[in-house]
Amino acid sequence: MGKGTRRLYSALAKTLNSSAASQHPEYLVSPDPEHLEPTDPKELLEEWRAVLHTQPPRFQREFVDLRTDCPSSHPPLRVMQWNTLSQALGEGKDNFVQCPVEALKWEERKCLILEEILAYQQGILCLQE
Repeated sequence: MGKGTRRLYSALAKTLNSSAASQHPEYLVSPDPEHLEPTDPKELLEEWRAVLHTQPPRFQREFVDLRTDCPSSHPPLRVMQWNTLSQALGEGKDNFVQCPVEALKWEERKCLILEEILAYQQGILCLQE
């Protein structure tokens, strides 16, 4: 795992510990603490926002609350699905040839993805490419 990945994992682990997922510790894998740096998710989020300060503001998402009138003792669970955007999308290898080249730069793209992951504090994260 690269340094950035370890920092993200550390930040996500902190947010998971305060989420609904922390109610089921049998599903959480404890990482080797020697390989993780303690990272504050808010600090990491601000760092990525600083990198992206020249970009247009991110789309503000509205969430759908699926709870009905039935009271529940369980906290709500937020699920996030993210398509990380394949490199082929801007190279004419598929039908998405109008994707701007700058949108494919990994240094910025990864910051956009990580900003979204940290900003919405989901309980379940699904990544696809």
